[in-house]
Amino acid sequence: MRAYTFLAVPMAASSNGPLVQFPKRPRQRVFLAQGDIDGACGHHSIAMALIAFGVIDRLHLVAYRLRRDEKGDLVRALRQTYFDGIDADEIVALLRPFSPVIAATAFTLSSKKTIAVIQQAIASNDLVIAGIEGRGGRLSHWVLIVGLELHGKGTQKQLRALLLLDASEAMPTVSCWNARIEIDSTRKARHRCIGIDGSTINVEFNDLIVIGHNSRLNSR
Repeated sequence: MRAYTFLAVPMAASSNGPLVQFPKRPRQRVFLAQGDIDGACGHHSIAMALIAFGVIDRLHLVAYRLRRDEKGDLVRALRQTYFDGIDADEIVALLRPFSPVIAATAFTLSSKKTIAVIQQAIASNDLVIAGIEGRGGRLSHWVLIVGLELHGKGTQKQLRALLLLDASEAMPTVSCWNARIEIDSTRKARHRCIGIDGSTINVEFNDLIVIGHNSRLNSR
């Protein structure tokens, strides 16, 4: 059965990871590996989303901390919460200063509704920061969902996987994602997450933050 991929934001695969291009600006590398900035997984997911939407410039992430504006405030805030991590409300609060351009909305839903919200968001060209957990506390982690993997033809396409950029995984060089969460309709809550090295862990979703251009979100 033929597989299709759909990305929320146009990106091109490269040996330096996924790239985005905006008018009159150099191409931007979207992926940030853990440690590329001062912050934990949630902070990296925030920064990758803002780079993908063209809100901040990756090349200036380090220099932003010297600025007295929303970009400098963001970088300083990421450093302050490095060791504690952040929750969904804090992610929304960190994104709020960028509300003239983007809007962020947090959701805590049942598993079935969670998948539906993610699919609708990505299909509407929004990005999703998702909190995932493994059984027995093996994993408590934030990832950025950037796309969908669909199988089938025409109107019969079925969602088979969510495509992720995960700061804890290696940089992708032949695709625009480095992990995927397989969607199995027969499983009520847990889904298999597969890393770029083939490693797997069963995860469930807790919180979601849908991030999109302000005009689109407000019109729904």
